Amino acid sequence: MADLKLLIERVIEKEKSAVQQQISAAEEKAQTKLETAKQNAEVEKENRKKQIDERLKREHEISKNTLQVKKRNEILAVKQRILSDVYADAYDVLKTMDAKTTQTFLSNVLHQFEQQGQLEVVLGEETASKVDSSWVDNLAVEGTQVTLSAETIKEKAGAIIRKEGIEYNYLFDALIEDVKNDVVQPVSQQLFQ
Repeated sequence: MADLKLLIERVIEKEKSAVQQQISAAEEKAQTKLETAKQNAEVEKENRKKQIDERLKREHEISKNTLQVKKRNEILAVKQRILSDVYADAYDVLKTMDAKTTQTFLSNVLHQFEQQGQLEVVLGEETASKVDSSWVDNLAVEGTQVTLSAETIKEKAGAIIRKEGIEYNYLFDALIEDVKNDVVQPVSQQLFQ
């Protein structure tokens, strides 16, 4: 019986040793899995951090670009308002010219039509008080007969020259509009240096 007891104890010891080895192997395997999971988690954490950093950097660049575009548009709007004010001031100067200056302007325009036959001058309402029919009658344009129309152009300054159904527009707002494209660059450079 002592042999049996010894045999049982050896079997138990052997089984305990096998179980202990299995437990140690399982613990080792679990520890390895835990270390791998920690490393994977660390790599995932770094990847996510990089993704977040890149996203934040992109968002920052977009915001920065948006602000730069907004600033540029606001500056352009201010410049456009200033240019519009300059053109409005130029129109005011033209429409408030005294009678002599207005007559000199019209004389120069009409002399461009020498040898053109019959012309009719239609004045803008704001220019009508500065030119009368006696001035037109005394104006000498070689080869051209100039008459002043009784009609005026409402709320305008300057004149329209009619010749055989064709109208030549010398209204001051139209003249300013015609030269805008030519003078935008030099005026902008002078104003916004």
